[in-house]
This record gives sequence, structure tokens and C-alpha cells, in this order.
Amino acid sequence: TLYWVGSDGASTNTALNWKTTDPTTCGSGNSPVTPTSSDEVIFDADCDNGATIDSTLNVVGLTMQSGYTGTVTQSAALSVGCSHFTQAGGTFAGGSSAITIQGATSCNLTITGGTFTSTSGTLSISGNLSRTGGTFSHNSGTVTFNNAAGSFAQTLTGETFYNLTINNQAPSPGDDTDVDSSAAVTVVNTLTVSDGQFQPTTASDFATVSITTNGILKPDSSASITVSGTWSNTGTFTANSGTVTFDGTSQALNDDNTFYNLTKSVTSADTLTLEASATQTVTNTLTMNGADCNILSLRSSSSGSQWSINPQGTR
Repeated sequence: TLYWVGSDGASTNTALNWKTTDPTTCGSGNSPVTPTSSDEVIFDADCDNGATIDSTLNVVGLTMQSGYTGTVTQSAALSVGCSHFTQAGGTFAGGSSAITIQGATSCNLTITGGTFTSTSGTLSISGNLSRTGGTFSHNSGTVTFNNAAGSFAQTLTGETFYNLTINNQAPSPGDDTDVDSSAAVTVVNTLTVSDGQFQPTTASDFATVSITTNGILKPDSSASITVSGTWSNTGTFTANSGTVTFDGTSQALNDDNTFYNLTKSVTSADTLTLEASATQTVTNTLTMNGADCNILSLRSSSSGSQWSINPQGTR
């Protein structure tokens, strides 16, 4: 274990900015080497100076303790193992390089206090993302749940993401090995389910949705989710007795899909483009509404080629 004692904004890649015992103040660093992949690094209230990750930092754990008020600035890649990234205080200012919280088991990002701003690049997590206090800011980056072992479930709290990628890689995806949200999730750019199963709660809101070959999107039972952008599905969508509402403008619905309830209602003239030759099956209720003098038009993605809706219930 190494404790931060460097001057404000100093480099994490300098051995004497770290101390091998719990300090009482900043300074007097005594570490013979810079942090390694077997070290846990700690920022505590005994030294509130900020730190700069200006060279690749690869550690087994990173802790920003309650009472710490400094800023840890990321200017290079950060890799944290399965002693986890835990933040209870201070500010983490993500840059543009990768942040990897990854290992053979569940390696977690836990935020109970302070301010966490993610990288504008990719934050990869092999375990859980939990926030019970403090703030999480997406920084227009991508968060990927990337469990290469694929043998355990991953969870996330109800955060707002820019891009969210599900790459769970479970050999037999299902409810016991999925990525599961405990509250409504918002994705303001693109949700990509590329491998494994993602199970968001009701009231989750997505812009573009892309379900690729090995991906499964299965909202909670009877959940209602909203989509404001393009929907594409070459993997598996499991409706689970829920409702999908398209609430954006100039949206597109691609590939074959089976919905339980499908809703698109507009107050201004709008067009929903459906992929030519694809079939949209709705097993319960199909709702497509325009308004007085404001038509909701359904158009093929290819002029002269048919699309199909198969409403099997109420419409």
C-alpha cells in the first residue's frame, strides 16, 4: 500500500511522492519505487494535495478516502485491478486516455462521495458500477461492461451515460450472468449490446440502440423504455411483456423485431422509417398516433420496397 504525499498537482510517476505508511501530512515520501500492479494507492485527508497521472498508472486498487479534498487528474492511461476503484471524497478528473478496472473476477467502481468525471475515451469495468453518493459525469465518453470471464453478473446504478456498451461475454447469457441496472439508466448517444444480456429497469431512456449478433436486450418484466433515435437489432430483443416507446423525431426502425407493446405518438408531423423487407411483430398493443393536421408517416427505407407490421393484438 502506498499513500500520496506529493506536492499539489505532482506526478504519480515519482517514487518519493508516495509513502509506505499512513502519513500525518504531505511530504517525506519514502517509497523506493513508483506504484506497481501489486500496489494499492490511497489518497487520504492527511495530504489533500492533488495528483497528476501523467504516465501510465497500473495498480491493483485506487482509493480516494472520505475527507480527501484534492483533485486527481488523469493525463495518461489508468489500470486498476480487483482491489477496486473506490471514491468517497475528492475529485477525479478524467482525461481522454483509457481507464480499465479489470481482472479475472469482479473489479468494481464504487462512488460514495466526491466527484467522478470519467474519461472521454473508454472506461472498461469487469465488475459493478455503484454510486450511492457523490456524482458521476460521463464526459462524452464510453463506459463498457466487459467481463471477459463471463461467469458472473454485473450491476450498475441509474447513471447517465454518453455511450454505454455491454460486452459481458457470458458463455450462456441469462438472468444470472447478465448486466443488470438497479434504477433507470439514461444513454444520451448510443447503447450497444454487443455480447451478453443487458436488463435495464423501467423508465430507462436511450437515444440510438444497437443490438449486435451476440447481444441480448431484455428489459425487466413489464418495463417501459423510451428510444429517441435509431433502433437496430441483429441480435436478440426479448420484449418481456414490456413497452417500447419511440419518442424522437425522424426515427428509423431496422431489422426484424418482436415487441409486446410498441408506441409512437406525435404532436407535430413526423416520419418513422422502417427497414425495407423487415417485419415488426407486435404481440399485444400497437399504438401509432398523429395529431390534427400533423400526420405520422410510416415510410420504407427503400422507395418501392415494402416493410411489414404484424399487429397480433390491439391496435
